[in-house]
Amino acid sequence: MKQALGHENTDLFGFNGVVIIEGDTEDVALPILAESLGIDLPQLGAKLLNIRGSGKTARIEELLKFLKDSDTIPFLMLDGHPNVQRRVDDWIRQSWVRKENVFIWEKEFEDCFDNAIILKAVKDWTLEEEITIRLSEEELSEARKTGKKISDFLDKKAFEQTGRSVDKPALAEKIALIAAADKERTELTKPEEALKEIKEALLKI
Repeated sequence: MKQALGHENTDLFGFNGVVIIEGDTEDVALPILAESLGIDLPQLGAKLLNIRGSGKTARIEELLKFLKDSDTIPFLMLDGHPNVQRRVDDWIRQSWVRKENVFIWEKEFEDCFDNAIILKAVKDWTLEEEITIRLSEEELSEARKTGKKISDFLDKKAFEQTGRSVDKPALAEKIALIAAADKERTELTKPEEALKEIKEALLKI
């Protein structure tokens, strides 16, 4: 079992819940957002498990099979890839994960945040990196209207103007810090709503 699933999974039975995420973006940002909401994931017995790759449905399935007969509750936070929903429906039918414990973004993590947060995060990141990327809210809005993912749009902008790619985890950290610091927001983002639902589920144990 250890050889098949990897040594990092051998302690999963010691947690009340495991939140399976797809990359370093969520790994960096979710703890910041959780703290801003007064959610202590370690105290709740929740572990973030980064499978390090979007769309790795086979890997997720291995983990769900591994956890299915345990008392550890699996939660999924996934990007909106075309084949994800179909696989998730299969896992729900097999009772490997509860429907209410699955959170699928329409596109990716960054797309869950409004233009103001994204623009501020890009500005903060570029200042830290000592580069300049010219970006307007109109351009960002237009890209969203055409269905482009924020990360793809920003990567293209960054490469055209600086020859560099956007550091997604670093940008995600900026996004989370800005969202956490904005006490005047009246609506939670989808990741924040998901964290609150995870908290409520674990408090019922």
